[in-house]
Amino acid sequence: MDFESAEAAAAVDSPWPLVGREAARERALSALRGPARSVWIRGEYGVGTSRLAAEVAAELESDGWLSVGVTGNAALSAVPLATLAPVLVRDMSGPIASAPDTVALFSAASAALSTIARGRRILLVLEDAGHADPVSVSLIARLVDAGQLRLVTTAAHDEAEPNTLHDIAAAPDTVRIELAGLDIDQTAELLGLVLGAPIGHGTALRLHRASSGNPLFLRELVIGARDAGALVRAADHWQLTGEPVDSPALPELIRARLRSLTPGERDAVERLALCQPLSLDEFARPGAPEALADLEQHGIVQVHEAGARLHALLTHPLYAAAVRESTPRRRRRVLLGEQADLVARRNPSPADRLRVSQWRLDAGQPADPGLLLRSARLAQQADDHRGAERLVAAAIAAGGDDAAANVLHAQTLWAIGQGADALQALDRADEHVADGPGDRALHAEAATLRARINGAG
Repeated sequence: MDFESAEAAAAVDSPWPLVGREAARERALSALRGPARSVWIRGEYGVGTSRLAAEVAAELESDGWLSVGVTGNAALSAVPLATLAPVLVRDMSGPIASAPDTVALFSAASAALSTIARGRRILLVLEDAGHADPVSVSLIARLVDAGQLRLVTTAAHDEAEPNTLHDIAAAPDTVRIELAGLDIDQTAELLGLVLGAPIGHGTALRLHRASSGNPLFLRELVIGARDAGALVRAADHWQLTGEPVDSPALPELIRARLRSLTPGERDAVERLALCQPLSLDEFARPGAPEALADLEQHGIVQVHEAGARLHALLTHPLYAAAVRESTPRRRRRVLLGEQADLVARRNPSPADRLRVSQWRLDAGQPADPGLLLRSARLAQQADDHRGAERLVAAAIAAGGDDAAANVLHAQTLWAIGQGADALQALDRADEHVADGPGDRALHAEAATLRARINGAG
C-alpha cells in the first residue's frame, strides 16, 4: 500500500495534530484563566507557535470566551489599522473610520469590541506581531492595559516585540513560552498519527535529522517524499526508500512545492502573498473558488470568518515570503493594480480604501491624497514616524500639496532625524500659507518647528 490511497494522501495534506506541546498548552491556559494579561509564544518559524495559539484559543472559546485572531502582514505594515481591520470590519464605516486621533480611535474601538463580545471575555491572538502596523499595535496595547482583552502573540524567537507592547511584554504577569523542535520520540508519534500506522525507526531518525524536529519542515519533507513515491507502507509500518532525504533550507523546500501549483492556484497565492487577507469575492480570475478550495485542502490556504465575510490567507508567513521573493517585480505591480481596481469598484469601506491606497502606492500608481494624509496623522500619533513620513510624502505626490500637508511632512521628517529636509518642507508650507485664521495657526506651528530645528543645529 502506498500513497495511491486517497485517504492516506488526504491525511498528509490535512492539518496535522498537535504533539509534544501539552505542557505549553496547559501553561498558557492556566495563565490566561488566571491573572496573566498576555502570553508570548516564540519559536523558529514552523515550530508550531501559531498552532499552539489556535489550540489555546479554541479551548478558551469552549469556556465561553470570544476569540479573535489577527495577523501582521509585511505588505500592509505601513497601513494604519490594517492588522485590526478584520476584527473591526463591521464598524469601520462609523466612529472608527472618522476618529480624528488615537484617543478617539481607542474609545470607538473599545465600544465596538464591547458590542461584538456581548459580555464575553475577549482573547486576541496576534500572529507575526513584528509585522503588525504600529497603529493597531498601539490600540491593542491600550485595550490590554484597560483590561478589555487578554492577548496571545506569536513571533520568531529572535524577533523583538513591537515597542508599544514592550511594557506589557515586560510586565510580571506576562508568560513567555519558547517552543523548541520535537524530539525523536515526538517526531515518530506525530508521523504515526498522520500516516495512520507506525513509522519505521530508521525512517523517523532520517526525517527528524533532516527537519531538526520542526513540524512545518517535517510536513514539507513528507509531502515531498510522498509526491516522489519515496515514502511507502511495508507491512505494518511506513518507511523511506531510495536515496537519503535531502534537507535543503525550508524556504527552498516551500518554493519547490509551490512550483507545482496550477496557474490558477499560483495566481491565488500570489495575490494573497501581496494583499492578504482577501475576502472570497476579491478573487476575479475565473476558477478562483475551485483553486482556493484545492489550496485549502492541501494546507496552503486557510479560510476564516471575519465579520460577515469569509477571508482567505496563506497558512504560514513563510509561504507568503517565498511567493513574494519568487514573483517578478513587474508581475507584483500588475497584481497590486488589479486588486486595487477590483476592490475600488465594489463600494469600498474606509478600511478597503486604506488597502487600495497602499496597493496603489506599492504598484507605483496615484492614490487618494486625503486618505493618505489622514492615515499619516494616525501613524504619527502612534509614534510610527517613518510610516507617517512615507504616507504624507505619497499624499503630497498624489496632489495633496498644501500648507497643512507640508507642515506634517516637516514634523515627520524632523522626528526621523532629517532636519535639513524638514526645513525644506517648511519652506514649501510657507509658499502655500495665505492669511486666514487657519493659515495663521499653521504659520505659527511652522515657525515654532523651524525654531526648534535651527536651535538643535
